[in-house]
Amino acid sequence: MAKEKKVKIGKQQTGKKADKPVPTSNPSLPALQQLQDSGKKANLNSGQTRRNYSGYVKRGREWLAGHFSGESNSGIPRGLDEEELPSLHDDMYQDPEFRDAFNGRPNRYTHQALALFISYKCFHQNLKAGTGTGIHAAFKKLYEHM
Repeated sequence: MAKEKKVKIGKQQTGKKADKPVPTSNPSLPALQQLQDSGKKANLNSGQTRRNYSGYVKRGREWLAGHFSGESNSGIPRGLDEEELPSLHDDMYQDPEFRDAFNGRPNRYTHQALALFISYKCFHQNLKAGTGTGIHAAFKKLYEHM
C-alpha cells in the first residue's frame, strides 16, 4: 500500500507573537465604555445597514402615527365611519397604548403593529419579501439595544 502524503496549507505557526504595542496603564471606566460603544458600532453592522434600519424604524413610526393624526376628540382613528365604531369599542385600535407601539420599549401591541406595517409594505405596496425581513431585523435590533 502507498502512504498518503500530508499537505500543509497556509503558513506554519512559529510560536512567536506579533509585535504589538502593549498598553501600560488601565483606561478609565468611561473611556472603556466609549471604546466598547465605538467597537460595537464599527463591527456589528455596516454604516449602510444602520442607515437602512434607521429608515425602516422612522417610516414605521410615521406610518403608525399617520393613522392617528386625523383623530377626532373621541380617539377614533382617522378613516373610520360612525357605523364601524360599535365593532371597535373594545378593540386594540382604541387603546392609546396601540398608538405608542413603536415608541420607547415594546408594549403589548408592538408585535401586532409590526405585523400590520410589514403587511402594508409587502402586500399593499407590493414590495419584495426582503423588505419585510429588513423591517423585522431593524425593529429587532432596536429592541435588543434598549
